[in-house]
Amino acid sequence: IEDCEPDLSILQEAIRRKAAFSLIKLSPMLDIRTALRTLAHVAEVHAVSVQGECKELLLVMTRQKPEKTACHCVNLGTEDPTFTFTLTEEEEAACTYSDTPGRFLYEPNASVMKCGGFRSLATRYGLRKLHPNSHLYTSDHSCKDFPGRAFAIEDCCGFGKKELKGLLNGLGQANLTVRNFPDTVAGLRKRLKLKEGGNAYLFATTLSDGRHVLLRCRKAGPQ
Repeated sequence: IEDCEPDLSILQEAIRRKAAFSLIKLSPMLDIRTALRTLAHVAEVHAVSVQGECKELLLVMTRQKPEKTACHCVNLGTEDPTFTFTLTEEEEAACTYSDTPGRFLYEPNASVMKCGGFRSLATRYGLRKLHPNSHLYTSDHSCKDFPGRAFAIEDCCGFGKKELKGLLNGLGQANLTVRNFPDTVAGLRKRLKLKEGGNAYLFATTLSDGRHVLLRCRKAGPQ
């Protein structure tokens, strides 16, 4: 914020004297936690995403210091519900982890990823995280109204040649996602010799026990 013009870190006191509520539009690339350390009295954060990309970051600053800061994660053009949590809720949420994927896999939308309500999301929807840094979730039940994409897990394997051969049997193309994994999409696609597209979805990630795995999924039906 200090590198932007006008510099809100200097102007914020004057703004609060002028208005009880102020809506501040910031770059969607800005780190939210850094912004909240710089700006005081932020009551609400709104992250708005479109087509899988965070497009807007809006902060509501109030004259009086708010009791809590609420984060609203909005994904326009989809049926995703708006996911709202408070920073206090996120700090206090108890999140469980799993080193064995369940029947379903869940990937949060871009707005949730931007706001970072990862533990709150797991607690609210009764999900288990695959790893503290993977930001992928799993469950044995179908989760209704999840703010993101839902998949049914068909297979899971490590990266041994025999394992990969079995999981990739008959698969010539797939949609590939890499999360918390020591390779890029391009590098892994070349390694697996897969074209882009099709109805299969592959997630390369790390489980809570440190194992690197490849999950073969298909999009889940109506939740």
